[in-house]
Formats: sequence, structure tokens, C-alpha cells
Amino acid sequence: MSEAIERPEHREGYKEVQIGPKTQHIPEDWEVIRLDNDEYVQRTMGGTPDTSVDEYWGGDIPWMRSGDIHQRYITDVEGRITEEGKSASRAEVIPEHSVLIGLNGQGKTKGTVATNEIQLTANQSVGAYIVNHEQLDYRYLYFSLDAKYPRLRALAGGGRSGLNLTLLGQVKIPYPPLPEQRRIADILSTVDEQIQQTDEIIEMTKDLKHGLRQDLVFGKGFADDYKSVRLGARNVEIPSGWEVETFSDVAAVEKGNTPKTSNPDYYGGDNVWVTPDDLSNMYDRGEKYISDSRRKITDAGLQSTSVNIVPSPSVMFTSRSYGIGKTAICTVPAATNQGIIAFHPSEQIGVEYLYYYLNQIMDYIIAISGVSNFPEVSLTDIRNLHVPVPSKDDQERIESVLQLVDERLVKEQDTKRRLQELKRGLMQDLLTGKVRVNAD
Repeated sequence: MSEAIERPEHREGYKEVQIGPKTQHIPEDWEVIRLDNDEYVQRTMGGTPDTSVDEYWGGDIPWMRSGDIHQRYITDVEGRITEEGKSASRAEVIPEHSVLIGLNGQGKTKGTVATNEIQLTANQSVGAYIVNHEQLDYRYLYFSLDAKYPRLRALAGGGRSGLNLTLLGQVKIPYPPLPEQRRIADILSTVDEQIQQTDEIIEMTKDLKHGLRQDLVFGKGFADDYKSVRLGARNVEIPSGWEVETFSDVAAVEKGNTPKTSNPDYYGGDNVWVTPDDLSNMYDRGEKYISDSRRKITDAGLQSTSVNIVPSPSVMFTSRSYGIGKTAICTVPAATNQGIIAFHPSEQIGVEYLYYYLNQIMDYIIAISGVSNFPEVSLTDIRNLHVPVPSKDDQERIESVLQLVDERLVKEQDTKRRLQELKRGLMQDLLTGKVRVNAD
């Protein structure tokens, strides 16, 4: 018989407390505090000086917008106001080493927390907990609130509703002795710093890839003689020995369709059916290859709309709405819906080179999609776009260099994911006292 796992509720030295909608167990020597207690924190929010008054702006006082809160440490902000602007608004000075929180805003801003490493002011979409450092470690408070992101979003309510100072005061957190708070914060900060360093490596690698791709797909440094050709919105220099063709000359270019969604006989089959959702999720994760889809369709579904199976390998990219330009290499035969354009290259051009060239000219492709509420790149426009065709040897050189950079990106992104998983596990254990730390 396996040995029973000793859970906190069965361990000596733990007590049950109510924090938010659920009860949890914390060490008996910990307390629970509400964040409307001035002994630990004071709450404030920002304000915006009148934008029509010039003398309120361009001063020496840092002034942040809610969009600046998407970084862990606020070390500088672009906005600046004057003393007059501060006095004429609710933009109070927030001391350094406070905890900032998005009260509302687009996307994930609402409920997102950060710490300010400089003294600053903020607009009305930013709230702040000004910490009594003799009672509470501001980093511990940051991690406690970061762990409560879903709860903070729920407190704010849906739609355009947001957080306010009253709601911020209703938040409860476990409260260890101050030395233990500091040790917990030290551990989690170390992981955070590793994540930040990995982020910086990822961004530098992306910049390197962008610069290399821009040079390589046009053959910079590949030849002694060059010619000027029109590619996309501008003239570029490519090796004189390279040809220029249209996409329809070097690849079968297809757009898919959607079987009638009300017919269950069309879905759940064995045919991979790629949609923009499949590519969007990959793009966000930094992945390059796709070999499966969320939904599959039956042979009857294929026949109902005359959808073609695109042979592998192929390059697919999203061609509709605001997701235009997300690309992937499909390694299996697949159908697509009407939001995907697929390229199955001929022997003249490699799938990897085609993938990199598409990404290089994606800004131009997005520009020709139009500015309507539902922009879309037409199949005709794509087929008529020009593409340089290097020699096979040059294509292999280009692919080998860019693939090495891609491999580095994948490695660093995997490292970041592992660190984020480590951080989530540590937060769950340390912020509840499930695992105690030596605070000496």
C-alpha cells in the first residue's frame, strides 16, 4: 500500500482561513490581512492633467499610462508632466517600491501588477498600493497580487467595468513574518530575473533573425553583380543570376473553405483542416511547424465544398481580418478554411525559403489587404506577387543560417516556458506556506 501524502490540512501547525471565495490552509504563525489596512498599505490612483493646457506637459515628473504596466519593473516611462499639471489633476506622486495595478484598459491590463523602481505619477487607469516597508515587503505584495490575477479580474467584473480603490481594499493576502516575506520574495525575484534575462535573449535573437532574413532572402553578399528589381513596395538589389517569378509560377496557391457547420457528418474525420486559430496559437508560442489541427473534417465534408487537400510540405498563412500574416510550414497533407492561403512549392523553390520570404514581405501583404473592418488579402493579389528565386545552393545557404537562428529561438522560448512553470509552482507553494523557507 502506498504511503499517504501529508497535506497541509492534515499537518500539525496549519490553520484554515478564508481568503477570497475559497478557504485554504496556511501556517498557524501567519496572519491574513486586508489591503484596506493603513498599517500595511495605503491605496491611491492617478489622474490626467488637461491635455489642452501646454504648461501641464513636458516637465520633469514621470507620468505613466496603464499600457506601461506590462513590465515587471517600471524603471522609466515616456510621459512627463509639470508641477502645475500635477497640482491641477489627481496625479499624486507614487513613491518608489510601491505596487502598481491596472484598474481597467485593453487586453490583459486590468488586474496586471508591476513595481515602480522610480518615483512617478500615473493616469486614472493605474492604482497603487503604497507599502509600509516596516510591515510588508513590497515584492512579496507584488507576487501575492500577481498570483491573484484571475481573482482581480473577477472583482472588476466583465465588459468595461474596472477595479477601483474600494475593490483594491477588499483583497486579502496571507501575511507571514517580515523576514519570511523577504526570503520568499528573494526566491521568486531570482526566477523573475531569469525570465527577464531570457526575454532579453529572445528579443535580441528576433532582432538578429530579422536583420539576417532581410539580407539573406535578397542575396546580400552572395554575388559580385547585382540587379535592381521591384519586389513589393520597393526596389531591391538581388544577385544578377537570380530569377524573379510570381508566386503562381513557383507554387500552387490555394485558398480553402468551410463545410456546413450544422452538419455533424462533415466534422470529426481524419482530414487535417487548418484554420487561422491553429496558426495564431502557434505564432504566439513561437512555433514554426504544424502537423495537426484542432478540428478535422470527413471525406464528406471535403466533397461538400470541393475543398482541396494541399500536399505536404506547404506554407500556410492567415489571410483575413487582423490576424493576417501568421505563417507556418505544414508537414502533412491538409485542407484549410477560407481564412488560410496555402502554398505548395514546385521543385524550383524550397519550402523553407518560401516561408522566410513570405515573412520578409508580410508588411507589404498586410498593406495591400485594405483598411476595411474586415481586411483580406485576395488570392489573385497573392498569386501575382513577385518572388526572387535563388539557385538551389543559395537557397540552402539561406535556409541553414536562418534555421540555426530559429533553433536558438525555440530553445530560449522553451527555457522561458520552463521558468514560468517553475515560478507558478513556487508561488503556489511559497505564498501559501505549503513549503516553508529558512528566513535566517
